[in-house]
Amino acid sequence: KKYILKSKERVWGELLEGEDDATVPLRPKPKTGPLIKEGEEERQDEEGVEERARKMEKLMDEVFSKEKDCAALVKVLRQENINYQTEREQYSPLTILCGRADVTEGQIKHALYLGAHKFHRDEDGCTALHWAAMKGVVAAATVLTSGTNHDVEKLLAIKDGDQKTPLDLAKESVEPAHEEVEAILLAAMKKLEAARMDALE
Repeated sequence: KKYILKSKERVWGELLEGEDDATVPLRPKPKTGPLIKEGEEERQDEEGVEERARKMEKLMDEVFSKEKDCAALVKVLRQENINYQTEREQYSPLTILCGRADVTEGQIKHALYLGAHKFHRDEDGCTALHWAAMKGVVAAATVLTSGTNHDVEKLLAIKDGDQKTPLDLAKESVEPAHEEVEAILLAAMKKLEAARMDALE
């Protein structure tokens, strides 16, 4: 697949064009020696997966706690880790990015382009839009409400574990930009209502 079909996908954990080992944890190399014991390669690969998961968990925690900026997380995002979930809170990279006031629209769009699940819900039942509403993240609210009418309507209607919608949380938020986020959500709802009215005519 790699050499005959000229596939550009990652097959063995190898670096792809433009990547370096600072951004993509590599699969551990087999131990040197004349023979590799049966099952040794599988064990080493499992250790590699665990190490990558440990690093991802640590980085996501650092970005969530604002020890590192959003760019640090965006830099390592790939299709294979874009929907990684933290062990305890079940946060995804998109969840964390949408809870950061300094995230850019481009960073959110990049995560979605890689296949981030916008409907993913964390341990408390919150989606990325819930987090954007809670934290007053204008960039995230703007991008998440600019999708298809079907997706936007579904996102606006989802209730968290306390039975609250993103709009409910935006109204309750005390973050500086919460009123702007509230306006974005109300505008999206108004747009959906206009589309429904047009469909009836």
